[in-house]
Amino acid sequence: MNIIKNLKVANKLWLIIFPAVFALIFLLVFFIYRSNQIMEDSKTALYDEVFVSTDKILNADRDFYQAAIVQKEIYLDKDKLTDEDINKLIADYDENVKQVQDRVTTALDNVKSNEALYRNYQHSTAKLTLEQLYTAFQADFQTWLNAYDIKNGTGDMELSQSGFDKAREDINLMTELLEDYAKTRSAEIENSVTQSIRTSVATIAAVIFLIALFSIQTVRYLKINIQYITGISKRIAQGELSLEIDEKKITRDELGQLCDATGQTLRQLNEYNSYINEITEVLDIMAGGDMRITLSQEYSGRFSSIKSSLLRISSSLNKTLTTIADTSRHIDSSSRQISDTAQSLAQSTTEQASSVEELSASIADVSQLVHKNAASVTEAADYIGETVMDIKESNASMKQMLASMEEIGSSSGQINKIIAVINDIAFQTNILALNAAVEAARAGSAGKGFAVVADEVRNLATKSASAAQQTSSLIEDSIKAVSDGSKLAEDTAEALERVSSKASQINEIILKIKEASSEQAVSISQINQGIEQISSVVQTNAATAEESAASSEELSGQAALLYSEVGKFKLADV
Repeated sequence: MNIIKNLKVANKLWLIIFPAVFALIFLLVFFIYRSNQIMEDSKTALYDEVFVSTDKILNADRDFYQAAIVQKEIYLDKDKLTDEDINKLIADYDENVKQVQDRVTTALDNVKSNEALYRNYQHSTAKLTLEQLYTAFQADFQTWLNAYDIKNGTGDMELSQSGFDKAREDINLMTELLEDYAKTRSAEIENSVTQSIRTSVATIAAVIFLIALFSIQTVRYLKINIQYITGISKRIAQGELSLEIDEKKITRDELGQLCDATGQTLRQLNEYNSYINEITEVLDIMAGGDMRITLSQEYSGRFSSIKSSLLRISSSLNKTLTTIADTSRHIDSSSRQISDTAQSLAQSTTEQASSVEELSASIADVSQLVHKNAASVTEAADYIGETVMDIKESNASMKQMLASMEEIGSSSGQINKIIAVINDIAFQTNILALNAAVEAARAGSAGKGFAVVADEVRNLATKSASAAQQTSSLIEDSIKAVSDGSKLAEDTAEALERVSSKASQINEIILKIKEASSEQAVSISQINQGIEQISSVVQTNAATAEESAASSEELSGQAALLYSEVGKFKLADV
């Protein structure tokens, strides 16, 4: 049992698993072996021996019967058959006889190796073995074969028939014996399978019982040790360090090693506890104001660095407190000097504040004048802007009038073209009238009416040409008038454009003056704000100087108090 206790936990668990696996493998191999053995026995007994031999014997019985039929046929119908038919029947007879002998011999030779079947197993009723039945069959078969000569047709047919019946009975008994043997072997194989199953079940049950028993023992062992370690750990966590680990629990498995490690941890914690107690005492001494500390124990692990840090803290506090004491004396002296200087500065700053207020009043007057100028310039800029807009509108109207005159001139030009066309038409009409008059004259009296019409057409063409010339003259006068008006309108538009340009330039100048005035106002406002800030700063400086004087006096008192408090500490020589 101690050997099992000292095993690793993993090995303990493997001890639970391995037997089960081994048992299952063994049972599987055994089952496969027995199955193969049973299958082989079944094949040998039921097929290779019984089935094959039975098949041979049944075929021999069939051949035997066919030979007997041929024998009777020749015996009864010999006179009716031809020699050829007889020879053929004799050949079949010989072949069947030979097959009977060969097949029975083969069937019995097939089972001779099975002593139990061939020599020992008896027929249930005849009480004969295969060997005895085979011997009887050979004797009876020879009786049948020799009692009647089929070739010569001589012999005792009754004796032959008696031999035939006995030989067939021998065959039937051999067949029944083989069938009975097959049933017996089948029952034996079934019993063997049942026995194998029972053996397997019993083995599995035994393995399960042993595994369950070992598992319970292992789980109980693990549970007890885990509970023990858990209890120890909880007590340590609650601060109970005066514990001892049971030596029986320290084994070579993981739980035993964990118990050993817990014991080592407990001993180390007790050692650390002594370190903590000494450190606590030293810190209490330092809290009482005594910086002259010493640590008597030799610390190990991370506590050695804590010891070094604590000693450095003590040394640093000694130096710091000494420095604070020296510094507080210097602060007391310096703060008194600062107080005197601050009072002098406060008086000078008050005088500066008065001068700054006077300068601020003068700047305010200048700022008002600049704002008034800026307002006047803004008003002038508005008037100039309105004038520029009116000039631009007039100039736009003039440009529209010029465009209209150009359209009139263009239309007049088109009318001139139309009049020229009319003149051309009148000229052509006049020529046609002349041609018509000439043709009418040639026609004589028959063309008088046509001559009158031609004369009227010529008169009409003459009037149209005259009217077209008059219209053309009037249009030319209109075009000239339009041209003159366009020239005047262009001159007027150019004059308005120049006036508009000048007005725009004046407006830009006024806007620049306005912008400059605004910038001056802003600058003066900024100057005024700056002076106000200076005044505020000067006043603040004055107040600050007074406060500094008061603070310096208070600082002097605090420095004296600090020096007094530092003096309460007991410092080591640095």
